[in-house]
Amino acid sequence: MMKKLLALVLAAAMVLPVSAAAVQADTEKVWPKNTVTLTVPASPGGGTDTAARIFADYLQKTTGEAFNVVNDTTGGNTVAVQNARRAKTDGSEILFFHVSTLMNYYQGKLDFNPAEELTVICSLGTQASGALCASADAPYKTGEELIAYAKENPGKIRAGVTMGGNSQAMLQCFADDVGIELTLVDAGNEADWITAIMAGTIDVAFLTPATASQYIESGKFQALIAGCEEEDTTNWPGIQTMGELGGKNIWVLEMYMFGPKDMDEDVVNAICETMEGFAADEEANATYETTMKNAFTFKNHEDATASYLEKAEIAKNMSAAMGFDVSGK
Repeated sequence: MMKKLLALVLAAAMVLPVSAAAVQADTEKVWPKNTVTLTVPASPGGGTDTAARIFADYLQKTTGEAFNVVNDTTGGNTVAVQNARRAKTDGSEILFFHVSTLMNYYQGKLDFNPAEELTVICSLGTQASGALCASADAPYKTGEELIAYAKENPGKIRAGVTMGGNSQAMLQCFADDVGIELTLVDAGNEADWITAIMAGTIDVAFLTPATASQYIESGKFQALIAGCEEEDTTNWPGIQTMGELGGKNIWVLEMYMFGPKDMDEDVVNAICETMEGFAADEEANATYETTMKNAFTFKNHEDATASYLEKAEIAKNMSAAMGFDVSGK
Protein backbone atom coordinates (compact mmCIF):
# COMPACT_ATOMS: atom_id res chain seq x y z
CA MET A 1 0.00 0.00 0.00
CA MET A 2 2.82 2.34 0.97
CA LYS A 3 4.62 1.60 -2.30
CA LYS A 4 1.49 2.43 -4.33
CA LEU A 5 1.01 5.72 -2.47
CA LEU A 6 4.64 6.68 -3.03
CA ALA A 7 4.30 5.91 -6.72
CA LEU A 8 1.25 8.17 -6.99
CA VAL A 9 3.04 11.02 -5.23
CA LEU A 10 6.06 10.71 -7.51
CA ALA A 11 3.82 10.65 -10.59
CA ALA A 12 2.02 13.78 -9.45
CA ALA A 13 5.33 15.53 -8.81
CA MET A 14 6.40 14.75 -12.36
CA VAL A 15 3.13 15.89 -13.96
CA LEU A 16 2.51 19.14 -12.09
CA PRO A 17 5.52 21.12 -13.37
CA VAL A 18 4.70 20.17 -16.98
CA SER A 19 1.08 21.27 -16.60
CA ALA A 20 2.12 24.54 -14.98
CA ALA A 21 4.59 25.22 -17.76
CA ALA A 22 1.90 24.57 -20.37
CA VAL A 23 -0.48 26.98 -18.65
CA GLN A 24 2.23 29.61 -18.38
CA ALA A 25 3.13 29.25 -22.08
CA ASP A 26 -0.51 29.63 -23.06
CA THR A 27 -0.83 32.71 -20.87
CA GLU A 28 2.27 34.32 -22.39
CA LYS A 29 0.99 33.80 -25.92
CA VAL A 30 -0.24 37.27 -26.90
CA TRP A 31 -1.74 36.48 -30.32
CA PRO A 32 -3.56 34.56 -31.59
CA LYS A 33 -5.12 32.74 -28.66
CA ASN A 34 -7.97 31.22 -30.65
CA THR A 35 -9.70 31.39 -34.04
CA VAL A 36 -9.21 34.65 -35.95
CA THR A 37 -11.72 36.07 -38.42
CA LEU A 38 -10.21 38.00 -41.31
CA THR A 39 -13.02 40.04 -42.86
CA VAL A 40 -12.56 41.13 -46.48
CA PRO A 41 -15.00 43.70 -47.94
CA ALA A 42 -14.60 42.25 -51.43
CA SER A 43 -16.04 39.37 -53.43
CA PRO A 44 -14.27 35.99 -53.56
CA GLY A 45 -11.82 35.61 -56.43
CA GLY A 46 -10.67 39.24 -56.70
CA GLY A 47 -7.21 40.61 -55.92
CA THR A 48 -7.96 41.67 -52.34
CA ASP A 49 -9.60 38.34 -51.50
CA THR A 50 -6.73 36.40 -53.08
CA ALA A 51 -4.14 38.28 -51.00
CA ALA A 52 -6.16 37.77 -47.82
CA ARG A 53 -6.26 34.02 -48.37
CA ILE A 54 -2.51 33.86 -48.97
CA PHE A 55 -1.93 35.58 -45.63
CA ALA A 56 -4.56 33.53 -43.82
CA ASP A 57 -2.98 30.30 -45.04
CA TYR A 58 0.45 31.43 -43.85
CA LEU A 59 -0.86 32.56 -40.47
CA GLN A 60 -2.70 29.30 -39.90
CA LYS A 61 0.39 27.26 -40.67
CA THR A 62 2.77 29.33 -38.56
CA THR A 63 0.59 30.00 -35.51
CA GLY A 64 -1.33 26.75 -35.32
CA GLU A 65 -4.63 28.59 -34.89
CA ALA A 66 -7.54 28.75 -37.34
CA PHE A 67 -7.91 31.80 -39.60
CA ASN A 68 -11.25 32.20 -41.34
CA VAL A 69 -11.62 34.55 -44.32
CA VAL A 70 -15.11 36.06 -44.46
CA ASN A 71 -16.22 38.09 -47.49
CA ASP A 72 -18.66 40.89 -46.66
CA THR A 73 -19.57 43.34 -49.42
CA THR A 74 -22.84 44.57 -47.92
CA GLY A 75 -23.52 48.28 -47.85
CA GLY A 76 -21.11 48.98 -50.67
CA ASN A 77 -18.27 47.51 -48.59
CA THR A 78 -19.06 49.76 -45.61
CA VAL A 79 -20.70 47.31 -43.20
CA ALA A 80 -17.46 45.37 -42.68
CA VAL A 81 -15.63 48.62 -41.91
CA GLN A 82 -18.37 49.63 -39.47
CA ASN A 83 -18.07 46.26 -37.75
CA ALA A 84 -14.28 46.62 -37.50
CA ARG A 85 -14.81 49.75 -35.46
CA ARG A 86 -16.70 47.67 -32.88
CA ALA A 87 -14.46 44.59 -33.05
CA LYS A 88 -12.71 43.02 -30.08
CA THR A 89 -9.32 44.50 -29.24
CA ASP A 90 -7.66 41.08 -28.83
CA GLY A 91 -6.95 40.59 -32.55
CA SER A 92 -9.56 37.88 -33.03
CA GLU A 93 -11.45 40.11 -35.53
CA ILE A 94 -9.32 41.78 -38.19
CA LEU A 95 -10.34 43.82 -41.21
CA PHE A 96 -8.25 43.31 -44.35
CA PHE A 97 -8.83 45.99 -46.96
CA HIS A 98 -7.24 48.87 -48.81
CA VAL A 99 -7.68 52.60 -49.33
CA SER A 100 -11.30 52.33 -50.44
CA THR A 101 -12.10 52.76 -46.75
CA LEU A 102 -10.98 56.37 -47.17
CA MET A 103 -12.97 56.91 -50.35
CA ASN A 104 -16.11 55.76 -48.59
CA TYR A 105 -15.56 58.31 -45.84
CA TYR A 106 -14.84 61.32 -48.03
CA GLN A 107 -17.74 60.46 -50.31
CA GLY A 108 -20.25 60.25 -47.47
CA LYS A 109 -20.80 56.49 -47.38
CA LEU A 110 -19.03 56.03 -44.08
CA ASP A 111 -20.05 58.18 -41.13
CA PHE A 112 -16.68 58.10 -39.36
CA ASN A 113 -13.09 58.73 -40.37
CA PRO A 114 -11.30 55.36 -40.49
CA ALA A 115 -7.95 57.12 -40.13
CA GLU A 116 -9.10 58.23 -36.67
CA GLU A 117 -11.42 55.43 -35.57
CA LEU A 118 -9.48 52.34 -36.67
CA THR A 119 -6.04 51.05 -35.79
CA VAL A 120 -3.82 50.57 -38.83
CA ILE A 121 -1.98 47.44 -37.72
CA CYS A 122 0.37 47.00 -40.66
CA SER A 123 0.65 47.31 -44.42
CA LEU A 124 0.83 44.06 -46.39
CA GLY A 125 1.96 44.97 -49.86
CA THR A 126 0.23 46.59 -52.77
CA GLN A 127 -1.85 45.18 -55.52
CA ALA A 128 -0.11 45.38 -58.86
CA SER A 129 -1.39 48.16 -61.06
CA GLY A 130 -4.65 47.21 -62.70
CA ALA A 131 -5.46 47.92 -66.31
CA LEU A 132 -8.63 49.08 -67.98
CA CYS A 133 -9.75 45.97 -69.86
CA ALA A 134 -12.44 45.31 -72.45
CA SER A 135 -13.67 42.37 -74.47
CA ALA A 136 -11.44 41.41 -77.36
CA ASP A 137 -14.04 42.52 -79.92
CA ALA A 138 -14.41 46.07 -78.53
CA PRO A 139 -14.13 48.83 -81.20
CA TYR A 140 -10.90 50.18 -79.61
CA LYS A 141 -7.58 48.41 -79.24
CA THR A 142 -5.43 50.96 -77.44
CA GLY A 143 -5.85 53.68 -74.85
CA GLU A 144 -5.63 56.36 -77.50
CA GLU A 145 -8.34 54.66 -79.54
CA LEU A 146 -10.59 54.40 -76.47
CA ILE A 147 -10.18 58.11 -75.76
CA ALA A 148 -10.94 58.99 -79.39
CA TYR A 149 -14.01 56.72 -79.38
CA ALA A 150 -15.25 58.24 -76.12
CA LYS A 151 -14.89 61.76 -77.50
CA GLU A 152 -16.93 60.81 -80.55
CA ASN A 153 -19.48 58.92 -78.45
CA PRO A 154 -19.87 60.77 -75.11
CA GLY A 155 -21.20 58.51 -72.37
CA LYS A 156 -21.49 55.45 -74.58
CA ILE A 157 -18.68 53.52 -72.89
CA ARG A 158 -20.00 51.88 -69.71
CA ALA A 159 -17.30 51.42 -67.10
CA GLY A 160 -17.86 49.00 -64.23
CA VAL A 161 -16.84 50.39 -60.85
CA THR A 162 -17.51 50.09 -57.13
CA MET A 163 -19.22 53.38 -56.37
CA GLY A 164 -17.36 55.24 -53.68
CA GLY A 165 -14.28 53.07 -54.16
CA ASN A 166 -10.89 53.40 -55.76
CA SER A 167 -12.16 52.28 -59.17
CA GLN A 168 -14.72 55.07 -59.38
CA ALA A 169 -12.22 57.70 -58.29
CA MET A 170 -9.53 56.55 -60.71
CA LEU A 171 -11.84 56.39 -63.73
CA GLN A 172 -13.76 59.58 -63.02
CA CYS A 173 -10.59 61.58 -62.47
CA PHE A 174 -8.93 60.05 -65.53
CA ALA A 175 -11.98 60.89 -67.65
CA ASP A 176 -11.84 64.49 -66.40
CA ASP A 177 -8.10 64.72 -66.97
CA VAL A 178 -8.28 63.57 -70.61
CA GLY A 179 -11.59 65.27 -71.42
CA ILE A 180 -13.92 62.33 -72.03
CA GLU A 181 -17.30 61.25 -70.66
CA LEU A 182 -17.78 57.71 -69.36
CA THR A 183 -20.92 56.19 -67.90
CA LEU A 184 -19.89 54.73 -64.55
CA VAL A 185 -21.94 51.69 -63.56
CA ASP A 186 -22.05 50.43 -59.96
CA ALA A 187 -21.26 46.83 -60.87
CA GLY A 188 -19.95 45.32 -57.65
CA ASN A 189 -16.35 44.22 -57.43
CA GLU A 190 -13.67 42.77 -59.68
CA ALA A 191 -15.14 39.28 -59.90
CA ASP A 192 -18.49 40.81 -60.88
CA TRP A 193 -16.91 43.02 -63.53
CA ILE A 194 -15.51 40.02 -65.39
CA THR A 195 -18.96 38.48 -65.62
CA ALA A 196 -20.46 41.80 -66.67
CA ILE A 197 -17.93 42.37 -69.47
CA MET A 198 -18.54 38.87 -70.81
CA ALA A 199 -22.32 39.44 -70.62
CA GLY A 200 -22.03 42.80 -72.36
CA THR A 201 -23.66 44.79 -69.54
CA ILE A 202 -20.50 46.90 -69.13
CA ASP A 203 -17.76 47.67 -71.65
CA VAL A 204 -14.64 48.23 -69.57
CA ALA A 205 -13.33 47.80 -66.02
CA PHE A 206 -10.06 47.92 -64.12
CA LEU A 207 -8.73 44.40 -63.53
CA THR A 208 -5.65 43.28 -61.64
CA PRO A 209 -3.00 41.28 -63.53
CA ALA A 210 -3.66 38.15 -61.48
CA THR A 211 -7.32 38.23 -62.45
CA ALA A 212 -7.08 39.50 -66.04
CA SER A 213 -4.18 37.38 -67.32
CA GLN A 214 -6.15 34.18 -67.96
CA TYR A 215 -8.83 36.04 -69.91
CA ILE A 216 -6.30 37.98 -71.95
CA GLU A 217 -4.25 34.85 -72.70
CA SER A 218 -7.39 33.02 -73.82
CA GLY A 219 -8.23 35.86 -76.22
CA LYS A 220 -11.44 36.91 -74.47
CA PHE A 221 -10.21 40.24 -73.08
CA GLN A 222 -7.71 42.91 -74.02
CA ALA A 223 -5.83 45.40 -71.83
CA LEU A 224 -6.09 49.03 -72.96
CA ILE A 225 -4.73 51.35 -70.26
CA ALA A 226 -2.51 50.47 -67.29
CA GLY A 227 -3.41 52.35 -64.10
CA CYS A 228 0.06 53.67 -63.35
CA GLU A 229 2.38 56.56 -64.21
CA GLU A 230 5.00 54.69 -66.22
CA GLU A 231 4.99 51.44 -68.17
CA ASP A 232 4.64 48.31 -66.04
CA THR A 233 6.99 46.01 -67.93
CA THR A 234 6.24 43.10 -65.60
CA ASN A 235 2.47 42.99 -65.91
CA TRP A 236 1.46 45.27 -68.77
CA PRO A 237 4.37 45.41 -71.26
CA GLY A 238 3.58 47.63 -74.22
CA ILE A 239 0.31 48.87 -72.69
CA GLN A 240 -0.18 52.64 -72.53
CA THR A 241 -0.49 54.06 -69.01
CA MET A 242 -2.85 56.58 -67.48
CA GLY A 243 0.13 58.85 -66.84
CA GLU A 244 1.27 58.71 -70.46
CA LEU A 245 -2.25 59.50 -71.68
CA GLY A 246 -2.68 62.56 -69.44
CA GLY A 247 -3.97 61.13 -66.15
CA LYS A 248 -2.91 63.03 -63.03
CA ASN A 249 -4.69 61.38 -60.09
CA ILE A 250 -3.08 57.96 -59.77
CA TRP A 251 -2.39 56.10 -56.57
CA VAL A 252 -1.13 52.77 -55.36
CA LEU A 253 -3.68 50.33 -53.99
CA GLU A 254 -1.99 49.54 -50.68
CA MET A 255 -3.48 46.80 -48.47
CA TYR A 256 -3.73 46.98 -44.69
CA MET A 257 -4.76 45.03 -41.61
CA PHE A 258 -7.10 47.06 -39.39
CA GLY A 259 -8.38 46.69 -35.86
CA PRO A 260 -10.60 48.84 -33.65
CA LYS A 261 -9.40 52.10 -32.12
CA ASP A 262 -7.31 51.69 -28.95
CA MET A 263 -6.39 48.16 -29.90
CA ASP A 264 -4.13 46.39 -27.42
CA GLU A 265 -0.58 47.53 -28.21
CA ASP A 266 0.92 44.12 -27.41
CA VAL A 267 -1.49 42.48 -29.83
CA VAL A 268 -0.61 44.99 -32.58
CA ASN A 269 3.09 44.30 -32.06
CA ALA A 270 2.52 40.54 -32.06
CA ILE A 271 0.64 40.69 -35.36
CA CYS A 272 3.36 42.86 -36.89
CA GLU A 273 6.08 40.45 -35.73
CA THR A 274 4.18 37.52 -37.24
CA MET A 275 3.77 39.28 -40.60
CA GLU A 276 7.43 40.29 -40.58
CA GLY A 277 7.99 36.55 -40.60
CA PHE A 278 6.04 36.40 -43.87
CA ALA A 279 8.31 39.10 -45.29
CA ALA A 280 11.37 37.03 -44.36
CA ASP A 281 9.94 33.74 -45.66
CA GLU A 282 11.24 33.13 -49.19
CA GLU A 283 8.62 30.51 -50.01
CA ALA A 284 5.78 32.74 -48.80
CA ASN A 285 7.14 35.66 -50.78
CA ALA A 286 7.42 33.56 -53.92
CA THR A 287 3.81 32.44 -53.55
CA TYR A 288 2.66 36.04 -53.13
CA GLU A 289 4.71 37.34 -56.07
CA THR A 290 3.62 34.54 -58.40
CA THR A 291 -0.05 34.87 -57.50
CA MET A 292 -0.33 38.64 -57.12
CA LYS A 293 2.10 39.50 -59.93
CA ASN A 294 3.85 41.93 -57.62
CA ALA A 295 6.66 41.87 -55.07
CA PHE A 296 5.62 41.75 -51.41
CA THR A 297 6.37 44.75 -49.21
CA PHE A 298 5.76 45.10 -45.49
CA LYS A 299 5.32 48.18 -43.27
CA ASN A 300 5.07 48.01 -39.51
CA HIS A 301 2.41 49.77 -37.45
CA GLU A 302 4.13 53.15 -37.38
CA ASP A 303 5.07 53.25 -41.07
CA ALA A 304 1.73 51.81 -42.19
CA THR A 305 -0.16 54.43 -40.20
CA ALA A 306 1.89 57.21 -41.82
CA SER A 307 1.28 55.70 -45.26
CA TYR A 308 -2.46 55.49 -44.61
CA LEU A 309 -2.60 59.15 -43.57
CA GLU A 310 -0.84 60.10 -46.81
CA LYS A 311 -3.44 58.15 -48.76
CA ALA A 312 -6.16 59.94 -46.79
CA GLU A 313 -5.02 63.28 -48.16
CA ILE A 314 -4.98 61.94 -51.71
CA ALA A 315 -8.44 60.41 -51.25
CA LYS A 316 -9.74 63.73 -49.97
CA ASN A 317 -8.35 65.60 -52.98
CA MET A 318 -9.70 63.05 -55.44
CA SER A 319 -13.15 63.06 -53.83
CA ALA A 320 -13.25 66.85 -53.96
CA ALA A 321 -12.36 66.70 -57.66
CA MET A 322 -15.30 64.33 -58.17
CA GLY A 323 -17.69 66.87 -56.68
CA PHE A 324 -18.07 65.51 -53.15
CA ASP A 325 -18.27 67.93 -50.24
CA VAL A 326 -15.20 67.23 -48.12
CA SER A 327 -15.38 70.44 -46.09
CA GLY A 328 -14.89 69.81 -42.42
CA LYS A 329 -13.39 66.37 -43.02
